[in-house]
Parts: sequence; C-alpha cells; structure tokens
Amino acid sequence: MISIGNNLNVEFEVVDTMSQLIMTNSNVIEYLRDRGHENTRINNNAITAMYDISTKFNYVSSIYIFKEYKEYIHISRHLTNVDLNLVYSSLWRKEILEKRGACVIRVNGHGAFKKKFGEPLISVIRVINDIDTQKPIGIIVINLNIDILKNSFNDMTSDDRNFWYYAGGKIF
Repeated sequence: MISIGNNLNVEFEVVDTMSQLIMTNSNVIEYLRDRGHENTRINNNAITAMYDISTKFNYVSSIYIFKEYKEYIHISRHLTNVDLNLVYSSLWRKEILEKRGACVIRVNGHGAFKKKFGEPLISVIRVINDIDTQKPIGIIVINLNIDILKNSFNDMTSDDRNFWYYAGGKIF
C-alpha cells in the first residue's frame, strides 16, 4: 500500500510541476492579463504553450485556463464537456481560492467536467496568481485520465490481489 501511495504521489508531483510550467509561461500570463476580448494572437500563443508543455507529460486529457471574467482557453485530447456556470460559481471556486495556489484534486472537477464517453476524470485545480501582484488572475484545471490511478498499482496486482479507488460513490 505504501508503494501505491508513493507511486501516486510521484505522478501528482509531476502534474504539479506541469501546472507550474504552464502558469508561469509568458504567453499564458499575457493571455490572463489581456483585457481585450478574444485576441486571436494572444489566445493562440497561450494555447500553443499549453500544448507544447503538456505533450511531455502522461495522462493529460484536457487543460483549461479560466480568466476571472468568464473567458477561457483549453486544449483537449479527449472530448470533454464543461459546465461554465458551475466553474464560475462562488461555491465551486471557494476552496480553490482558499488554497492560494495549492492544488485541489477533485473527481470530474466536482461535477464541472465530464468526459464525452463517461469515463471519470481526475481534476487538478489551482488558482493562478499574477507574478507581480500575487492576486488571482485565473484558474487552471488539468484533467487527467483515470489511467493515472490504474498505473499507480498496475505492477502490484496479481490473480489473488487487486486494488481499486473509491471516490464520489464510484469505484475506480
């Protein structure tokens, strides 16, 4: 059990590193600071940066970056639906803002995200603070495939030993 926990901790540390690379990327920062509406060049540069960084990491299904005023960009390897009303609700954001940049991990973003074909997602969510002011300017959500859980114990299963995760009333 300790090995399984350690494997999973290492995977989430890698995801944490990826989120930091994205959050501090100059193109992403420019997108978040831009008050223009749908500036194609700025949006495309940020999306390209997200894509370039994420291709080096496993298990990524989609990445969303939400501005404070209901604009967002995303990349996706799998069809993912997002409930924008939930994402921009104060109740959904409360814990994320309270963490002040630390990660919040939720199954399906606590109802905000749904993979088109029903398989659950592991959402790693954190606030993005402006580098200069340290005030929140956005939120990043990295949705991971459920394979991150399966592979954390894959080498430890056998015919007489199996593992699963239980969260949100579901067994993974």
